[in-house]
Amino acid sequence: MFCFLTEKFSVVDFEEGPQMVPSLWLSPDREFCFWPSWANTLDQVRYDKAIKKCPQPEEDWGREVVLRVRASGGMFWICSFFKSDQEPDALIH
Repeated sequence: MFCFLTEKFSVVDFEEGPQMVPSLWLSPDREFCFWPSWANTLDQVRYDKAIKKCPQPEEDWGREVVLRVRASGGMFWICSFFKSDQEPDALIH
């Protein structure tokens, strides 16, 4: 399965800081995010490349607590979000 611009990504706050993830990695209540162990071994460029394929969460993936979901949208919008100087709440509206 590949993500296209119509597919959703989310910017979430973890204890370690914000990260873009495929929205399908979030639990229905958005309280945790499924997290693949391979993601911890990649630099940011390789991680970004890997998530474009929107891999489905697998049984052996861990779960990370989500402190906040900052925003959700298409890949282009999320990339713009990370480059913006505006507050996240201002971009959501």
